[in-house]
Amino acid sequence: MVPSVSHALLAEKALLAAGISCKLIPTPREISSDCGIVLRIPLIESEKVLKIITEQRIDNDGTIQLGKGEY
Repeated sequence: MVPSVSHALLAEKALLAAGISCKLIPTPREISSDCGIVLRIPLIESEKVLKIITEQRIDNDGTIQLGKGEY
């Protein structure tokens, strides 16, 4: 999760540049009733994603795994 749309866009750009599949989606109701967006990533890429957003100093509000499967 990212704190703002601008952070989400920065994260998406950094991940795509690193060759990591990602998608901006509306925040699922299981996470928050507020409006907003989150970055959906493959579960298998989560460690790489956290490393990239940390290195790029992109703020995030943590990660949450929803459901089962690769995402």
